[in-house]
Amino acid sequence: MEVVVQVAVHPPPADVPTAREFRAWGSALAGAAHVCVRIVDERESAELNLRYRGRAGATNVLSFPFDAAPAPAAVARDYLGDVVLAA
Repeated sequence: MEVVVQVAVHPPPADVPTAREFRAWGSALAGAAHVCVRIVDERESAELNLRYRGRAGATNVLSFPFDAAPAPAAVARDYLGDVVLAA
């Protein structure tokens, strides 16, 4: 499994798992797939929560599953989606 890790918190908290740790987690899952893990601050978590869930305030985890049905041919069909974690 390919795991893309984006740390959008500056400076990153000391207890945020490393990209290597996320990749190790991903490789433990069966099958070939791709997922993006984005670590955000409270402000971005609140913005995403309001925009996509219609709820005010930050939340710990947001997930955005990939819907392959309308995807263009150039998009990998084994892409699972995005996971947003609040630091």
